[in-house]
Amino acid sequence: MLTAPRGRNDFEVAIVCALPLEFDAVALLLDQTWNEKGDRYGRASGDRNRYVTGRMGDTNVVVLLLPKVGKASAARATEGLRFSFPKVRLVLLTGTCGGAPTTADGDEVLLGDVIISKSIVQHDFGRSCPNGFATKDAIEDLLGPLPRDLLSLVVHLETFMGRSQLEARTHSALLALQKAALAQQKASTYDYPGAHQDRLFAADYVHKHDHTTSLTCQSVGCDNAFEIGRERTEAKRQLEREGRDWEAQAPRLHVGRFGSGDMVVSCGKARDRLIEQHNISGFEMEGAGVWGELPCLVIKGVCNYADSHTNKAWRGFAAATAASVTKAFLAEYAKTNAPAPVILDDVEPCWNMESASGAFAMHGGDVHFSDANYPNYRLPRRPAHAESHAVQYRLDAEAVGSRDLADEMNTPAPLVDENQRATSWDLEDWARVESHPSFPQGNASL
Repeated sequence: MLTAPRGRNDFEVAIVCALPLEFDAVALLLDQTWNEKGDRYGRASGDRNRYVTGRMGDTNVVVLLLPKVGKASAARATEGLRFSFPKVRLVLLTGTCGGAPTTADGDEVLLGDVIISKSIVQHDFGRSCPNGFATKDAIEDLLGPLPRDLLSLVVHLETFMGRSQLEARTHSALLALQKAALAQQKASTYDYPGAHQDRLFAADYVHKHDHTTSLTCQSVGCDNAFEIGRERTEAKRQLEREGRDWEAQAPRLHVGRFGSGDMVVSCGKARDRLIEQHNISGFEMEGAGVWGELPCLVIKGVCNYADSHTNKAWRGFAAATAASVTKAFLAEYAKTNAPAPVILDDVEPCWNMESASGAFAMHGGDVHFSDANYPNYRLPRRPAHAESHAVQYRLDAEAVGSRDLADEMNTPAPLVDENQRATSWDLEDWARVESHPSFPQGNASL
C-alpha cells in the first residue's frame, strides 16, 4: 500500500463525472482512497466542490461529481478544482455519451464502445442565419489545442498497436470493475446487456411512441424492417451463443471529435446533419465547459445512437467501459518527474524553521525551502544551533498559498541569537518570511 500524498499539490490528474452512475463506476476502480478517515486535504476558500481522492494504478487522482449536467456547471466546478488543486494538469471527463453509428473511416460503433476526444466542437454555439444555424469554429481553434504531450498520446492511440494495447488493458479493468460491483451487490448495474439489446434504426425512423422514449423498442413494437444490420453485432451474438459473453462485451476504442452542447441530441436526422457538418463521433454535454479551464480529455462510453431509440439498459455498462478506459489510459499517461534538486553547498546557518515536511532556510539573502521527500532545494546539513518551530501544514516548494496557515504563522520563529530572528505570518494568502533588518527580505513563493 502506497503512502498518501502530502497535500493537494501532489495531485496532477482529476476525473470529472456528470452523473452518480458514472462516478460510482470510477470509484470501483480506485485501488486506494484517501478519504476513509474524512476529508484530509480540504479545498480552497470559495470552492464548493466535494472531492474524493485516491489512487488509480500508480496515479494519485482527485474525483469530482458535478452538481448538475451541462457546460456551465462543468465550467464552474472546474474553476474551483483549479484553485483547490493548482498542480492538476489533466482532467479526464469520464462518463456516457451518444455515438455516431460509424466513424469517419467507416468503422462500426456499437453501444458500449468508448470514444476518446481528439477535439471538441460546441454544436449549440453560433448564430442564426437565413440558411439555418451556423456553428462557430471548433473549440480547439478558439481556446487552443491539446497540449503536445497529451496530443502525442492520443495520436498513438490511433495506431493499431496503441489501440490494441489500450483495449486489452481496458478489458482487464472492466472485468475487475464488474467483480468489484458484484462484491458491493451492484452487479446488474454494470453488466453487459447483450448484443440483442443493441439495435440501430434508420435515421428517419422515429421511435414507435415518440413521447415514451423511456420504453424499449421491443416493448412498444418498433418495426424490425427499419433496423440496420451490423457485422460486429452479429459477431458478438455468435460469441454469446458460444457462451463467451466475457469476450463479447469487450469494447472497442475510437478516437474522434466530440460535439458538446446543453441540448440532448435525440433525433437521427439531426445527428446525421451534425456528423456531416462537423465530423462528430460522439455527443455529450460537459466537455466544452471543462476544455476552457484546464487541459481536458473526454472519455465516454456510447449508451445510445443519439436518436429517439434510447435504451437505458446500456447506461451502466457504458459508464463501466468509460471508467475502464480511464484506468487503462492512466497506465499510459506520463507523470511529471520531480525537478532536479539544487544543492546549496555553502550554507551559512542563519535560522531554520521546520514544517511538518520541510524547512525554510536563509542563504545568500534568499529564502529557500527544503523538503526531504520532494525537494526543490536540498540543504547539505541542518544548522547545528537551529531550533524547530512546527507548522502542521505542508509548505510547498513553489508556493505557500493557504489561509489555513494564518493562526500558526503568527508565532515567531525561534530566536537564534540577539541579531537573528525570523517571523512568519499569513498575508493575502501567502506566507511571508522576513529576517532581522541586517538580512534581506524574502518571500516564500519560490
